[in-house]
Amino acid sequence: MTTRIEAYGHRCFSRLSVDLNRHHVIVGTTGSGTTTLLDVSVLFGDRVREQRVTGASLQARSGRTPQAGTPLELLHRQEDDTISFAAEARLPADTPKRLACTSMARLGKREPGKHPRAQRTIRSCHTTMGKR
Repeated sequence: MTTRIEAYGHRCFSRLSVDLNRHHVIVGTTGSGTTTLLDVSVLFGDRVREQRVTGASLQARSGRTPQAGTPLELLHRQEDDTISFAAEARLPADTPKRLACTSMARLGKREPGKHPRAQRTIRSCHTTMGKR
């Protein structure tokens, strides 16, 4: 569960920091940033996957319109040249091991035989996660 989101230099927010719980009500007048606030978590995920602002924000995705026509439109008051995002999350206890196993499996698939230690780790992961 995401417990905190932060955005710096994004659209109408020079600095945004929101602690999250299970339920929230967001209320604001037109142009006050309510939609931008809701977009931050979606855009954060898009940017993590794309790793480039242009891919995440300037292209239409899954029935959504692009977030901007140019990268400049994404910047706070179009004054700075940096956008930053951060998120904190509470994860299940086994998440680090699952992430490590997934990463090792990808490494092993890309270069089979070149990383015997990775292959041992993959076998260990499959055994502990109930796969064979």
